[in-house]
Amino acid sequence: MEEFGSFVGKHSERLIVTKKNETIIQAPLLHLEGVLIASSGVSISADAVRECAERGIPIHFVSGTGNAYASLYSAGLTGTVQTRRAQLQAFCDKRGLQAVIAFIGGKINS
Repeated sequence: MEEFGSFVGKHSERLIVTKKNETIIQAPLLHLEGVLIASSGVSISADAVRECAERGIPIHFVSGTGNAYASLYSAGLTGTVQTRRAQLQAFCDKRGLQAVIAFIGGKINS
């Protein structure tokens, strides 16, 4: 979010960015890989922070000149989220096929 005075909140299963009670953008939490706040004067609700933390979605804060000054990560989910993302990415490359072959080989040999 890059607009001064914007607010990032959570509604149902979405993050919603509003400014002066007007919705600017909405994004399903399921599809988010990260949240970038790139302006001063942007507020974020505790509910939005909690939901992002529980889902392993990092929140990054960047100054108007592009310098990163803070990031929020969930301490407990970092490894789990990385593992899940790697598993999903394996569908797109040879790792998925290698895993299937290993599982089948294990079943045959047991």
